[in-house]
Amino acid sequence: MKDLGKRLIHLRTLQVRTIIQETGMTRANKKTSKAIRKNPPALTARTAHDSGAAVEHEQAIATSAYCRSQARGFEPGFEMDDWLAAEQLPCFTGVRRKTFSAKKVIYREGDRVERVFMILSGMVKVLSYLPNGRARIVRLHGFNEWLGLEGLLGQPYEHTAVAVDDTEVISAPLSRLLLLEREHPHQFCEILKQGYRHLAQADTWIADFSTGAIKPRVARLIDFLSGLEHGKSSDLVELLTVQEMADMLGVTPESVSRILAEFKRNKILRKTGSPPLETYQFDSRQLQQEARR
Repeated sequence: MKDLGKRLIHLRTLQVRTIIQETGMTRANKKTSKAIRKNPPALTARTAHDSGAAVEHEQAIATSAYCRSQARGFEPGFEMDDWLAAEQLPCFTGVRRKTFSAKKVIYREGDRVERVFMILSGMVKVLSYLPNGRARIVRLHGFNEWLGLEGLLGQPYEHTAVAVDDTEVISAPLSRLLLLEREHPHQFCEILKQGYRHLAQADTWIADFSTGAIKPRVARLIDFLSGLEHGKSSDLVELLTVQEMADMLGVTPESVSRILAEFKRNKILRKTGSPPLETYQFDSRQLQQEARR
């Protein structure tokens, strides 16, 4: 049994290496994370069973393992860890992979929750509409995050979810997700933790983005976007549109544009990507100083 386990792990490791090699994404020729996210590679599930559900699940595992490697800059030596972590994805019938282009609606506020979604690549903004009809971005979600979890409480979709850029998701029936509580309680608990993280992000939204002067709020938003896109220790950020940043902060686009222009003049933000990518490197020390004002 021990030898069999080693053989299975070895097989998984080879699968991930093959997947990464087939995408052409080696350390020597990798693109920026934004470019990869806009053009995700087509991955092949090599060990899937004949059933459609099993094939879709293997493909989802392959994509998740790839995205984990991508987020770490394709650093070698972690292929097995990436694959085994990706295999924690719930396996049940009715799972679909779907791609939404930028600005496409994934679901709408008030609709009945029939499916939940997990993000494989890209970014999703969650909108709440004010009585005057204006949209306010209340959350952002990225890789490996679940959407639509309010359905577990029997509630309709609380907000409208829209793809920020090209976004690939796993779509699963809510009814099958509810079965995890009995059949796979550990996986169900992991998904429930997402709900708690959503609440924590809502608290951050109120504390960091909705109070105080506009300039510190813009600085804190830049730092937040960098962590969401590249990890906490990065000094790179792909800015959202001025309108989207204004919608998150509850201010006018003109105010955001003026502060961004000031940050660029003062060399707090330096553009590193060429159009259409809006990639910037920022001075962490100066940005933190502005955020604490």
